[in-house]
Amino acid sequence: MASDENIFSNLNPKTLSDVTATDINRTTRDVHIERKNLDALKTTVLINKSVMRDGSPMPGTGVVESVNFAADTTGHQDVWRPDPGEVYLVSTISVKGDGGGDVNLSMSLENANADRALLDASTGTISAGTIIDMVNGPVYVSYDCFLQAYIGTNTNGATITIAAHRVR
Repeated sequence: MASDENIFSNLNPKTLSDVTATDINRTTRDVHIERKNLDALKTTVLINKSVMRDGSPMPGTGVVESVNFAADTTGHQDVWRPDPGEVYLVSTISVKGDGGGDVNLSMSLENANADRALLDASTGTISAGTIIDMVNGPVYVSYDCFLQAYIGTNTNGATITIAAHRVR
């Protein structure tokens, strides 16, 4: 069980710009939701707000992830799944045809039970290097609700690129 004094001593001598999400997770993971931990809970909220870890994009956490699918790759394919406990706000997803040709795919969110929610679908013939704008956020992605593509046709390969910022 962590107290507010433990939280402060574990984060000392860091400044707000030096505190990472991992530091906060490690320091506050033992704070149980109990009346006797009220000070520790208030301290946790205060620190999260101070380092912009309150649903706003966290500074220094922007990522651009690219996943390449070789020619003739089809079916449901995982595109991006953040680590447990992390939540990202996706601002855009694009698809680039690697060699040109036919591409037929859809982007969806999926959970561990393979339940899917369609985000966007695209089909057609594209030139090599042409970028298709698939999804314009906001889309929240986590370990439990991750990005997946269904690729129906992929004649010469495709690269899916995601731009996101961590919010939790």
